[in-house]
Amino acid sequence: MKSKLLYLIFFLMLYELALMGSGQVLKIGPLTLRMVLFIITTFIYLFVIILSNKLEPYFANLALIFTIVTVIGVVVAKINGNPLSLVLEDLKPLIYFYSILFFSLMIKDAETIRTVNKIMQNSSVILAVAYITLLLGLFTGLIDFKKTYVLLASSGEVFFRGENSFFYKGFLYLCTGIFFFINRITTKNVFIMALLLSAIILTFTRGFLISFAIVSVIYLIVFYRRKMVSLALLAIGALFAYIYSSNYIEALGDKSESDSFRIIQALQVKNAIDPFSFIVGHGFGKGVEIRPEHMEISYLEIFHKQGLLGLFFWIGILTVLFFLYNKAEKSGNKQTALPYLLASIFVFLQSFTNPYLNNPIGMSMVIISIVVLKRLETVNMNVSL
Repeated sequence: MKSKLLYLIFFLMLYELALMGSGQVLKIGPLTLRMVLFIITTFIYLFVIILSNKLEPYFANLALIFTIVTVIGVVVAKINGNPLSLVLEDLKPLIYFYSILFFSLMIKDAETIRTVNKIMQNSSVILAVAYITLLLGLFTGLIDFKKTYVLLASSGEVFFRGENSFFYKGFLYLCTGIFFFINRITTKNVFIMALLLSAIILTFTRGFLISFAIVSVIYLIVFYRRKMVSLALLAIGALFAYIYSSNYIEALGDKSESDSFRIIQALQVKNAIDPFSFIVGHGFGKGVEIRPEHMEISYLEIFHKQGLLGLFFWIGILTVLFFLYNKAEKSGNKQTALPYLLASIFVFLQSFTNPYLNNPIGMSMVIISIVVLKRLETVNMNVSL
């Protein structure tokens, strides 16, 4: 598997995932570049498996379990008479889970894992620099706000917060990227982490900040070896939060409408529960009155459409990540494995406020982490990141 073209497709796929948000910006006819790459890589995987007659049971079994859970959701949708167009709309982002098979084909050795690490680092820096540069341009008037608004808002990827800030769907990788710099405390890495953290703060996204804070606490308490340093950093972080939180909350603006919107969704999901839907959901293509298609909170949508069965699948995936990390740590690869675990935990936490886990944006981070952590059971990285 040393085809340069194949690795070029692989690297393009990773950068597209990390930089292009939901993928709607780059389109080839009716299809996005992400869809095209997914179709191409799926056929490549099938072709290689047919030629080699070698199927990795671990990843095939994960794909099989996902298929069973998904098919049940389709059957329930058929029983309930859910609109086919909405069923397909729900399935479109979910089938990206099968890209785990292509990733398992490509991520085999230490060299490729290091390349994936570097792509995660590079992508986060690109996002941070681009965002801060654009903010400075808007703030100083060097960049025209109206023209920028028309250009970016029309993509469906960007949501403006006044005239001096905006949210981009791909900022998830701005957040996860910071964890790929934590294992080597050099002047360069500290500067980059400060840059990334500044960009995260300037997104004015509560979900990002809360999720990042929780993952940081987990890292410092559970994984960081120097406990006295951990306590000092936690104390400093708490002090800064106490001093600046009120000003930051004021800068965030009134979020009551956004909060009430999510509360209404939760209540409508609750009111729709019956004994059957509690177990297997209402099927794909069935939303609630306030959100007939997708919901902001991933777990609400999963539970409403797939019931406890759907939630248990993703809980199982999180369990798999911890189990694989434990094995990678025992193999002497803790430093390489930890960023993937922390990045995945971030995705799971962030999915309490935004639809990332059941979307290729967040799902891809999780499935890449599964593949890398599985490889780290046996791959000797030799040197840390």
